[in-house]
Amino acid sequence: MKKKFVTIALLFAIGIVLSAMSALAVPVTIDQVEIEGKALSAVPSTNKLSFERGQDLDVRVELTATGDAKDVEVAAYITGYEYNNRGERLYDSAGPFDVTNDTSYVKRFTLSLPVRVDNDVYRLRVVVSDRDSSEFQKEYLLQVDALRHSVEIRDVAFNPANAVVAGRTLSSTVRVRNLGDQDEEDLKVTMSVPGLGLSVSDFINELDAGDSKNTEALFVTVPTCAEPGAYDVVTKVQFNEGFDSVTKKDTINVVRSSSCPLAQADEGQTTISIGSTIESVAAGENAVFALTVTNSGTKQKSFVFVPQGVTFGTVEMDPSNVVMVEAGESKTVLATLSVDSGASEGQKLFTIAVQDASGNTLKQITLRADVAGGSADVRFRNVLEIGLVVLIVLLIVVGLVIAFNRMRGPEEGEGKEQSYY
Repeated sequence: MKKKFVTIALLFAIGIVLSAMSALAVPVTIDQVEIEGKALSAVPSTNKLSFERGQDLDVRVELTATGDAKDVEVAAYITGYEYNNRGERLYDSAGPFDVTNDTSYVKRFTLSLPVRVDNDVYRLRVVVSDRDSSEFQKEYLLQVDALRHSVEIRDVAFNPANAVVAGRTLSSTVRVRNLGDQDEEDLKVTMSVPGLGLSVSDFINELDAGDSKNTEALFVTVPTCAEPGAYDVVTKVQFNEGFDSVTKKDTINVVRSSSCPLAQADEGQTTISIGSTIESVAAGENAVFALTVTNSGTKQKSFVFVPQGVTFGTVEMDPSNVVMVEAGESKTVLATLSVDSGASEGQKLFTIAVQDASGNTLKQITLRADVAGGSADVRFRNVLEIGLVVLIVLLIVVGLVIAFNRMRGPEEGEGKEQSYY
């Protein structure tokens, strides 16, 4: 009976061992962990390595494989940070990768300590795992301390928020937080727009450690004729007796002002003149109207000429209905009106719209063609022209015949006289 009991207990123990073996951890050992070249001691050691908020931690992990394994991953992370789930997670990983027995591997990680992390003791956890084995980890103690002097620009609020019209005022309110261990005095806050040569400053007299304060509104006036576009706005806070500073860069859009004299000149810098607005033309013939556009501005411009209301013929623009005019130059465009041969007599009106590159109509020009004669007049004139040509040809032929006969007359008379002898 006792032997039977011992046998059952032995079998049970073997089963437990086999079960434990099936759940063995990844065959990899963590040999050493270093941060910034300094080796860490794993817990239960109470030795801590001190770091400052805002610092990047370069973590080096040395591993050794005690067997073959596939799809191994190594993760290094710090938990307990307030904003770990807000896009500032203190986590980095490597893998998956395969390992071979009795081979060493080095993996590197980067963990950035946010400036908002609390001054406290944290644990750096290094975890090794694969697809189906049990993971294992080692932990290392880190002491996170605040800098003696550290200031953060929490926010800059602009008014207007995104775009400002040239000639108007841009204001900003800056919120500053003291992240250091020491209270700060006489912080200088400067807002500048380097692209426009603008700058203004204000002071925060006192800012206790851990506190935040807003500046008074900072105002700058954008020049009335500032070029439109996006400009950098640089906010700078100087602290610790001016030895330290922090900056933040934003972008503001400047919109052209109609109050700028250059802008007003630009609106009226195009002149369009017409040689003659009235031309006489016969049906079936052409009439030419000359239009001259002058660009007295400072930039190249394009113009589009659009004929409208031509029901008695066609209009072609020469050299083209789209022309480019350089700054300070003029160009002449010829509008050639081809009147239909069957057009009736009378005054015919049509227009040419002159547009800018955006399709805005700059000027509507009304032209008049005085059409003379209808289709019968044209046929009668054509008959006269043909009859005149025929008459000229006949006169030439008659003249040639007379001249030829005069040349042959004497020779024929001499021949007849010789035939009688």
